[in-house]
Amino acid sequence: LASQQLAVLTTDQLQALQPEQWGALGSAQIGGFSSNQLGSLTPEALQSLDPKAVAGLLTRQIAALSPEQVQALTAEQLSALKTAQLQSLNSEQLNALNAEQFSGLSSSQIAGLRPAQISALETEDLAALSLSAIRGLGSQQIAALTGEQLRVLSNDQLSVLNSRQLAGLSTQQVGELTPADIAELSTAALRGMRVQPLQQLSAD
Repeated sequence: LASQQLAVLTTDQLQALQPEQWGALGSAQIGGFSSNQLGSLTPEALQSLDPKAVAGLLTRQIAALSPEQVQALTAEQLSALKTAQLQSLNSEQLNALNAEQFSGLSSSQIAGLRPAQISALETEDLAALSLSAIRGLGSQQIAALTGEQLRVLSNDQLSVLNSRQLAGLSTQQVGELTPADIAELSTAALRGMRVQPLQQLSAD
């Protein structure tokens, strides 16, 4: 079926399709679905989509998925998502992912998240990030972290932060770090901190 033909199918007709039929659809065909059509798909139907087809979803289609549908995406499907697609997710959709799903995202995918998305992440998702993903965070993303998020970072995660990343920390954020946290920061990374945050360390 052509994308134009699929685009006129009713939600009842779509729900009648079998998993193997969903799996046979390509990105061009999936790209022709309306937000309403995609919103009618069951978790089983979504999981049947080829990862390449998921990678072809338009950002407006991704944004229209319910948190339950986002949560249903497989590891392979999530790894196929591009930066623009991930950036179209709202905080509720992102937080629908469990820690295992979130830790499966690549470093480049995490690095592509908007600072506002980073600040809205649940602490368990942040704590699940690999050291490679932590290394890939930009200074603006680091600057967006809340005090609660900073406090859940493990010693290993803190130890891989570099001077560029620490340069984004505010005085208030530094105040959230414990002496044990500070001890995990490398000397080279500390050199990258701005004067005011460093003064906060001295005061503590």
